[in-house]
Amino acid sequence: MSRFEKRRNIHDEFWTVIDSVTASPATVDELPMDALTEDEADEMIVLLEAHHIQTDARPT
Repeated sequence: MSRFEKRRNIHDEFWTVIDSVTASPATVDELPMDALTEDEADEMIVLLEAHHIQTDARPT
């Protein structure tokens, strides 16, 4: 099971990457990974899952 998933935003055509650890939008450098195109969200998930970039969340 992936730690990250994308969800389409309710109020616009953009997507948000959700961190399953926090059940909130993934944040990188204190910026939420939202308002992304679907392709950007997919790419962000690939990068996060491959540990090429890390979220601000600290697993407990």
